[in-house]
Amino acid sequence: MLRRRHRQVETLAVRHYPPLLCRHVIGEFLYGQLLAGAASDALLEAQEFLASFECLNPDEMTSLIYARVRADLKKAGRHAARPRLLDRRPRPAKSSAANHH
Repeated sequence: MLRRRHRQVETLAVRHYPPLLCRHVIGEFLYGQLLAGAASDALLEAQEFLASFECLNPDEMTSLIYARVRADLKKAGRHAARPRLLDRRPRPAKSSAANHH
Protein backbone atom coordinates (compact mmCIF):
# COMPACT_ATOMS: atom_id res chain seq x y z
CA MET A 1 0.00 0.00 0.00
CA LEU A 2 1.05 3.53 -0.58
CA ARG A 3 1.95 5.86 2.21
CA ARG A 4 -0.21 8.94 2.13
CA ARG A 5 2.80 11.24 2.61
CA HIS A 6 3.43 11.52 -1.12
CA ARG A 7 0.17 12.73 -2.65
CA GLN A 8 1.58 13.08 -6.20
CA VAL A 9 2.87 9.51 -6.20
CA GLU A 10 -0.42 8.25 -4.81
CA THR A 11 -2.40 10.17 -7.45
CA LEU A 12 -0.29 8.78 -10.30
CA ALA A 13 -0.47 5.25 -8.95
CA VAL A 14 -4.25 5.40 -8.54
CA ARG A 15 -4.66 6.79 -12.06
CA HIS A 16 -2.61 4.00 -13.67
CA TYR A 17 -3.36 1.18 -11.22
CA PRO A 18 -6.85 1.55 -9.74
CA PRO A 19 -7.00 0.50 -6.09
CA LEU A 20 -7.93 -3.16 -5.87
CA LEU A 21 -7.49 -5.52 -2.92
CA CYS A 22 -8.59 -8.98 -1.91
CA ARG A 23 -10.66 -9.43 1.26
CA HIS A 24 -7.96 -11.47 2.95
CA VAL A 25 -5.40 -8.71 2.34
CA ILE A 26 -7.65 -6.19 4.07
CA GLY A 27 -8.20 -8.65 6.92
CA GLU A 28 -4.46 -9.25 7.31
CA PHE A 29 -3.74 -5.52 7.32
CA LEU A 30 -6.34 -4.86 10.02
CA TYR A 31 -5.14 -7.90 11.96
CA GLY A 32 -1.64 -6.39 11.97
CA GLN A 33 -3.04 -3.09 13.19
CA LEU A 34 -4.87 -4.83 16.04
CA LEU A 35 -1.82 -6.87 17.04
CA ALA A 36 0.29 -3.72 17.02
CA GLY A 37 -2.15 -2.11 19.43
CA ALA A 38 -3.23 0.64 17.05
CA ALA A 39 -5.37 3.29 18.69
CA SER A 40 -9.06 3.12 17.84
CA ASP A 41 -8.88 6.36 15.82
CA ALA A 42 -5.92 4.99 13.82
CA LEU A 43 -7.89 1.79 13.19
CA LEU A 44 -10.84 3.84 11.95
CA GLU A 45 -8.54 5.84 9.66
CA ALA A 46 -7.13 2.59 8.27
CA GLN A 47 -10.64 1.28 7.62
CA GLU A 48 -11.60 4.53 5.85
CA PHE A 49 -8.46 4.36 3.73
CA LEU A 50 -9.09 0.70 2.85
CA ALA A 51 -12.71 1.49 1.97
CA SER A 52 -11.40 3.56 -0.96
CA PHE A 53 -10.13 0.37 -2.63
CA GLU A 54 -12.23 -1.81 -4.87
CA CYS A 55 -12.43 -5.23 -3.28
CA LEU A 56 -12.25 -8.57 -5.05
CA ASN A 57 -14.86 -10.97 -3.74
CA PRO A 58 -13.81 -14.50 -4.59
CA ASP A 59 -16.54 -17.06 -5.14
CA GLU A 60 -16.80 -20.73 -6.15
CA MET A 61 -15.74 -19.90 -9.72
CA THR A 62 -12.56 -18.25 -8.39
CA SER A 63 -11.59 -21.52 -6.73
CA LEU A 64 -12.17 -23.48 -9.94
CA ILE A 65 -10.12 -21.03 -12.01
CA TYR A 66 -7.30 -21.20 -9.46
CA ALA A 67 -7.39 -25.02 -9.46
CA ARG A 68 -7.33 -25.16 -13.29
CA VAL A 69 -4.39 -22.76 -13.54
CA ARG A 70 -2.36 -24.75 -10.99
CA ALA A 71 -3.24 -28.09 -12.64
CA ASP A 72 -2.38 -26.79 -16.12
CA LEU A 73 0.95 -25.41 -14.90
CA LYS A 74 1.83 -28.66 -13.15
CA LYS A 75 0.95 -30.73 -16.25
CA ALA A 76 3.21 -28.42 -18.28
CA GLY A 77 6.06 -29.03 -15.82
CA ARG A 78 5.84 -25.58 -14.28
CA HIS A 79 4.95 -25.16 -10.64
CA ALA A 80 3.19 -22.18 -9.16
CA ALA A 81 4.21 -21.28 -5.64
CA ARG A 82 1.63 -22.19 -3.04
CA PRO A 83 0.07 -19.21 -1.28
CA ARG A 84 1.77 -18.95 2.12
CA LEU A 85 -1.47 -18.09 3.92
CA LEU A 86 -3.08 -21.33 2.78
CA ASP A 87 -0.08 -23.59 3.15
CA ARG A 88 1.16 -23.66 6.74
CA ARG A 89 3.27 -26.80 6.33
CA PRO A 90 6.94 -26.28 7.14
CA ARG A 91 9.15 -25.98 4.11
CA PRO A 92 11.73 -28.76 3.79
CA ALA A 93 15.27 -27.77 4.67
CA LYS A 94 17.68 -27.59 1.77
CA SER A 95 20.15 -30.46 1.84
CA SER A 96 23.78 -29.61 2.48
CA ALA A 97 24.70 -31.30 -0.84
CA ALA A 98 22.42 -28.88 -2.69
CA ASN A 99 24.16 -25.93 -1.01
CA HIS A 100 27.62 -26.98 -2.27
CA HIS A 101 26.85 -26.58 -6.00
